[in-house]
Amino acid sequence: MDYVLVLILNSLTGSVLYAVVGARVVSCTLGFLLNRRLFRAAPETFWRSVGGYAAVQGGVAATSCAGIAVLTGTGAPLWLAKVLVDSTLFIVNYLAQSRLVYRAPAEQPVLAPALVTAA
Repeated sequence: MDYVLVLILNSLTGSVLYAVVGARVVSCTLGFLLNRRLFRAAPETFWRSVGGYAAVQGGVAATSCAGIAVLTGTGAPLWLAKVLVDSTLFIVNYLAQSRLVYRAPAEQPVLAPALVTAA
C-alpha cells in the first residue's frame, strides 16, 4: 500500500518528499491500528504504544526519505529507490517495533515471603 501511495502522491504533487511522508503517515496509521487489534493490545497501553510507534516510524521515515532522495538524486527511478530502501529498512522496522512498541510489560519481581523464626 505504501508503495502505491508513494507513486500516486508523487504523480499528483511532483514531490518525492511529500509523496514519501504522505504515504508513510497513511500506512503507519493503518498499520498501528491493525497491529493493536491483531495482537489484542490492552487499552491502557494505547498512549505508550503511540509514543513508541511514532518514534520508531519517525526514524524509519526520515531514513527512508534520505535514502530515496540519495538514490533518485543519482538517477535511480522512484519505484526502484522505494523498493530498495524500504526493503532494507523492513528488518530494522520489525526489530524496533517488537522491542520498543509491542513488547510485553516488564514483570514485577515476586517477593519471597518473610521467614518466620521461633522466639
